[in-house]
Amino acid sequence: MFDRAEIQDRLRCLGTVALLWKKGGLEDSDVAAFAEAATRADWRLPPREMIDIVLKHRVAPLAPLFVDLLKAKDAPILGGALAALGTIGTKDHARLIAPFLAHPQPAVQQAAADALGRLKAAEYSAEVAAQLKSRDPMTRAVAAVALGTMKATGYVSDVAALLDDRELAPRNLGALALGDLGAKDRADAIATLLKSRDISSRWSAAASLARLGAVEKAR
Repeated sequence: MFDRAEIQDRLRCLGTVALLWKKGGLEDSDVAAFAEAATRADWRLPPREMIDIVLKHRVAPLAPLFVDLLKAKDAPILGGALAALGTIGTKDHARLIAPFLAHPQPAVQQAAADALGRLKAAEYSAEVAAQLKSRDPMTRAVAAVALGTMKATGYVSDVAALLDDRELAPRNLGALALGDLGAKDRADAIATLLKSRDISSRWSAAASLARLGAVEKAR
């Protein structure tokens, strides 16, 4: 059985889908299929992923509808709307997304950084880079990935600092981001993760070195 929080999350998402349908963004068959999936016994996806699934239908231009959802006060709905805009939005939406980097909820901050990264909105790289100092480890990790996707090479040193992070996610995703940033001068530092006892760290280091064309460091 689902606990109360899971049930509430389902209801929020189904409410969001119903709102999109009411505004003409989805067809009846899409809503019916989504509702059926959301009530399956094995359903475990949080709201953000649920909204991403809705986006796959692409039955109409949905971006304006998700812009409307940025007015919501519910963090899961905000996260879903930001994720959606990062998927189907344009750089014109970046100015609407950027303020959510300062949202009090880390999950919303992460969704905003991820969306800006996917939109390659490098004009907000300084604001995203500020999240590398967040107390929340996943916020630091997502910021690194976003900077890598933006090709924000001016922040290589800041991302490289995550290689010494106490938490696994910032270390691993920081290493991968350095690969995306083309930081060949950091290959030796990345290679130190190959000695980690954690297999995910070793994989991240190897993948990053491959992106940098520095596979000899992995031998």
